[in-house]
Amino acid sequence: METDLLIRDLRTATTPRAEALTHTLSQLTSPTLDFFWTAIVDYDGFILASYPFGTELEADHILAASAHLLRVGERVSQEIEVGKWRYSLIAGGDVQVMVVALNRECVLSVVMSPTASLDTAFAAIRAIAPDLIRDLDIARRKHTDLNSLIWEPRQLQAACA
Repeated sequence: METDLLIRDLRTATTPRAEALTHTLSQLTSPTLDFFWTAIVDYDGFILASYPFGTELEADHILAASAHLLRVGERVSQEIEVGKWRYSLIAGGDVQVMVVALNRECVLSVVMSPTASLDTAFAAIRAIAPDLIRDLDIARRKHTDLNSLIWEPRQLQAACA
């Protein structure tokens, strides 16, 4: 029930941060991608913001998908020693679910059409990266660990200036 209350609060834009993050997620578009929903979820299991793209948003579904893909990705990357986990993807016949590390504190969860190109998806995510840096206040955090697939050092330097 608490997650339902959290989603309801985000939909009514009760906080400036949630409103800014939701607006940033609404900019996650591409003519060739069909996003069903996207959300920013922190490592404590709270949805910081979400954008439903025309479907009814279910908080439990978002949290479960994000948590499972995050855990599987981190565990596999540790067990086979591939380095720091950056993203996980499950592609099915109906949708693709991708969870991308933003930093050590939160992930971006995206559900898109099964035919969506990963290159195009990452390009769309990179396009909103400057706004995510601003809205999540990443530039001011000293102990953040950024995902090099998304962030470029010059973006953080520009945000700090």
